[in-house]
Amino acid sequence: MQNKKKIIVANWKMNKGYIEGLLLTNSVISSTPSHYDLQIVFCPPFIHLQTMAAMIKDYPLFSLGAQNCHEEKNGAYTGEISAEMLSSVGVQYVIVGHSERRNYCKESDDQLRKKLVQVVENKMIPIFCIGESLEDFQNNNTKLVLERQLEILKTLDIDNENPFFIAYEPVWSIGTGKNANIYEVNHAVQIIEKFIEAQFSHWKVKILYGGSVNEKNANSFFEIERLDGLLVGGASLKSPEFTELLKNVSLK
Repeated sequence: MQNKKKIIVANWKMNKGYIEGLLLTNSVISSTPSHYDLQIVFCPPFIHLQTMAAMIKDYPLFSLGAQNCHEEKNGAYTGEISAEMLSSVGVQYVIVGHSERRNYCKESDDQLRKKLVQVVENKMIPIFCIGESLEDFQNNNTKLVLERQLEILKTLDIDNENPFFIAYEPVWSIGTGKNANIYEVNHAVQIIEKFIEAQFSHWKVKILYGGSVNEKNANSFFEIERLDGLLVGGASLKSPEFTELLKNVSLK
């Protein structure tokens, strides 16, 4: 990992009102030295996107991501946001397939495939989340589940100029305080890497890990050579914790 720029994605989920979010953004920006060899992606709620795009435009370390998009280009879908709309306000990354949306919103593989198509067609970078449940993990079905979730990528038209992020997030470790250990994460990363090499050797794929990542354990995951970055949830919501995490991984 010594010569790689580490990727840290901050997924705020459904947190932070407008003023709170801008204060957090400003605090993180002002507390993060420009010499850090990091790529930091803020993924706030939709209400923050346009203002945050202006706030970070002069800070190369920071980029803007969205937590979701709709699978259709436009239409009568009240309350939804299209990939084209996100791109129009400066969004560069879009999270697709987070386990909370798979579980709570019952998003299907076909929906996720269509979302990925929209993200790519609008020149943004997908952060495609995959991961197994506790039951699947305990039954040694991690490989089966991850490969099934990755199958939808075979339908995408992506060339070697389009970066693509895959985030491994074991469902049993998201927001629970339970951490997958380095061996479990490495096993999942190897599954992803072998699948990608076999199917899409020309893709520029970055592999991330997410699941109860915080300032104390973030560094340990970078012992995995093929891991490119982290998807951070709760620890990204408080400036002291998040800036400490950024400091720690920048020194690794």
